[in-house]
Amino acid sequence: MTIDKDYGFYEDPADGLGITRAKTLKLVRSWSIPRETFSLEGFTHEELRDVEFPAVYLLFEGPKKVYVGEATSISKRISEHNKSPDSKIREWQNVLIISDGRMSGQSDFSEEAIRKELEMYLIDLLKANKYNVVSQGQSVSLNGFQKLYVSAFVAELNFFLTRRNIISKLVEDRKEREVYSDELQRLIGEKRIKRFTEKNALVDGEEVFIRPGSQKAKGWQVTIRGGGKGSFIDALRGSRGYLLLARGDAFMIPLKLIRNLLTEKDVRRDTVDVFFRFDEGDVVLLYKQHSINVSSYSLRK
Repeated sequence: MTIDKDYGFYEDPADGLGITRAKTLKLVRSWSIPRETFSLEGFTHEELRDVEFPAVYLLFEGPKKVYVGEATSISKRISEHNKSPDSKIREWQNVLIISDGRMSGQSDFSEEAIRKELEMYLIDLLKANKYNVVSQGQSVSLNGFQKLYVSAFVAELNFFLTRRNIISKLVEDRKEREVYSDELQRLIGEKRIKRFTEKNALVDGEEVFIRPGSQKAKGWQVTIRGGGKGSFIDALRGSRGYLLLARGDAFMIPLKLIRNLLTEKDVRRDTVDVFFRFDEGDVVLLYKQHSINVSSYSLRK
């Protein structure tokens, strides 16, 4: 991972209320606050002085459970979480508040679209780092200025969270990012699903094999293997079911389409490797000398 040292990083020791303040030289300002009421009240009184500060925030419960949110008035929102916690994270222990340190009306966080985009990014980032993220977020459209600000803040946020030892891995390009099980189920539609695990699902009575692929020089590699009845390779040989590529827009591709690219010699192998390349505006399935545009199989139609 490349870290730009020009961002700088400062972190003060925890004060008497247990509050830790940290910042970069540029945009990021943060407060890490224990849940104890006196700490939250002390933060509100000393830092915010009844002024609205917009921000994004992370509620942590244990080492790997987290709720990601955003708010126009961070003090009000955290107070709500303290008094009436969300059912998904009732026992949260610590909150990390992240902003540019400016009050509402002066802060770029005053724009809801910017906060929501950063919220979605943090959800993806924490999932990529194996956190159990119990919030969903909401996709939004950004104008040119908002995209520029979010891009600059995300780069700095990556550096900051790495220095805070919260992450060790960055997310892929948004168009190629991994799509996780909760989002996949929403895209498919819960009424269609009879079974859903990390790698397999039964959708509309058809077996679905879920793979994010692994990044190689040719593209995202998906290995189709397993010799027993009902295995991935068995389904491919019989042209039954689907491969769900859990990246980008998420693509549910009929195994019959892949089977038609294979020779009889290919079919008899224990493993078959196919690749997916994300070109400008298109997703292409590659097998040996063959290539097929599979963009139309997107679940985000």
